[in-house]
Amino acid sequence: MGLKIKNDNKRSSADTSFTSVTFDEIKQRLINRARNYYPDTYKDFSRTSFGSMMIDMVSLVSEQLNFYANFVAQETLSPDTARSEKALSFHAMKVGADVFNSITSTGMVKFYTLIPISLTGPDPNYAHRILKGAIVTTSNGGTFTTTEDVVIDLNTDNIVGTTFTDDGSRVSYYIYESEAPVISGEERTISVTVGTYQKFLKVEVKDSTASEILKVIDLNGNEYFQVDNLSQNVVYRPMQNRESNESTAPERLIPFPVPRRFAVEIINGRTFLVFGFGSEDNLTTKSVANPSDIALKITGKNYVSNNAFDPSKLLSTDKFGIAPQNTVLNITYRSNTTNNSNAPVGSISSVSSAEIIFENENDLESSKVEYVRQNITATNLEPINGTLKFTTTQEVSQIIKASMGSQGRAVTLRDYVAAAYNMPSKFGSVTRASVSRDENDLKRNLNMYVISEDKDGNLQQASTSLKNNLKTWLNSVRMVTDTIDIFDAKIINLGLEVDLVVSDKTNFATALSEIRTKLFEDLTITKSEIGQVFSIGEVEKILSSIPSVIRFNGIKVVSKSGVGYSDIRYDVSNNVSPDGGMIYIPEDSIWEIKKASDITGKVQ
Repeated sequence: MGLKIKNDNKRSSADTSFTSVTFDEIKQRLINRARNYYPDTYKDFSRTSFGSMMIDMVSLVSEQLNFYANFVAQETLSPDTARSEKALSFHAMKVGADVFNSITSTGMVKFYTLIPISLTGPDPNYAHRILKGAIVTTSNGGTFTTTEDVVIDLNTDNIVGTTFTDDGSRVSYYIYESEAPVISGEERTISVTVGTYQKFLKVEVKDSTASEILKVIDLNGNEYFQVDNLSQNVVYRPMQNRESNESTAPERLIPFPVPRRFAVEIINGRTFLVFGFGSEDNLTTKSVANPSDIALKITGKNYVSNNAFDPSKLLSTDKFGIAPQNTVLNITYRSNTTNNSNAPVGSISSVSSAEIIFENENDLESSKVEYVRQNITATNLEPINGTLKFTTTQEVSQIIKASMGSQGRAVTLRDYVAAAYNMPSKFGSVTRASVSRDENDLKRNLNMYVISEDKDGNLQQASTSLKNNLKTWLNSVRMVTDTIDIFDAKIINLGLEVDLVVSDKTNFATALSEIRTKLFEDLTITKSEIGQVFSIGEVEKILSSIPSVIRFNGIKVVSKSGVGYSDIRYDVSNNVSPDGGMIYIPEDSIWEIKKASDITGKVQ
């Protein structure tokens, strides 16, 4: 039996109006109400009476409350009506817009490097690149950092001068000119102690000049990656594209799931790092997760009603990343001030730090290599001016609205990769996918490379039916002007040969087997990406984590072929990085260690 509440208020608000907002409007309605409902209680409403004073006070409070209600509504409903920095920050964060960074400036800097002369001209063996992150300085102490690699093009059109031998009898080096973009600011590092576990931990970077967070690492060497929002669990990392024309596509993006991540909030000029509330116990994978597990939720339906997808969230999560606890965070950031953000023409005078990489440095004369490294110079032929991103609220509002791009369509290459992973599982699923643009095709066609798995979890080519389904699925989201072809990625089976020194207390009879099992499990916990390099450094890291391993004398990567393996026999030795830390993999291929027995070696 329901409870009925009788309304005995006969004066319910027949004359109540929420349109009265000013002091005079509210006061007049209060006086009218008192005269109508309390005619015998109080009659004196003269300006000096007590009743007038009380009505004035209530009217003042009501006007203030109405003002704040309108203010809150205007600040929160739309960036068009918001005017405070806090409200605009809120709207910007919702759409991932970056409008409140500190003063920054960007520009172009000319680099001048040397190439030794040979009998036929510039010696191509000394071709090199200056890795991004090179630091150039101005005469007054301003600091600028390159944001891209500087590739030295040996075309003779780039020769701007020569140097001669000591006696001046002949040319010894050609001077080459190259160009690279730079950004203002110097790198700084602070350490922040983090205590016990805390949900949505906020860590402040106590430096008002901080304009960009570059790296966050804890005491255990775990790196935390910046994302637009904590639900985003994938970042796209650029990798050098050795297969394409370096002038048009020097890098390709590789999706990299990040269980350890943070978002940046800038509130009233203060920079905060915000973490999720996951813990180490929630981490079910060592470094990356499996983006092929994606499927749209179509429970109870035999159709797909929503094709929308987020290319920055290839995996499902409910913890918003792992929160650091009981550790120290080393936060590296870029600092900018008005004093170091501007550079007039010609003010950049020196290169304070630069890493120069040669293809086959061991085969070159060390004296010439060192001379090239010691004689790099730089200058700016145009001014580098700082700009303040946050200028007027109207401009910020326009930036926020421009960031409200809709999805449900593929615009960039990574959108196509995300669309492939998001294909409903009833149509089949790909284990890995990669997209690149065919620079040799007149129509600049898109090539998608995919790979699938067999019942045992080993890589295998996708079926014709799966590829046809994928092509149909992509047609529903692709741009009208895009054409896309789907190919099978080539499988490169790799093996390892290790030479290890273990402690005397180790059981030598089982040591190699245990180490092999550990290596195989850690390296195959998730499949590699198509075109992803094989990291020898990762192998060394795993071996270093094994208590019984004291030292490793050698790690050799070999190609496996024959019965039970791919028919691709890969030339490993000719695809090792200059520092020996990586094995390059073509953009249309994927590496796999198929069996634990593919890891062999000896212990001593």
